[in-house]
Amino acid sequence: MQKCKRYFVERDGFENMTYPKEVITEALHLYAQGLSLAETVAT
Repeated sequence: MQKCKRYFVERDGFENMTYPKEVITEALHLYAQGLSLAETVAT
């Protein structure tokens, strides 16, 4: 019996993004907490 030799990744909406999903979610979290965009970038 042959093995598939392929692997699959979970599609979580962050495919082909420049930054890792942890960075994106942290920035969105800070923005939702009330920080301005300038304060979010400085953090």
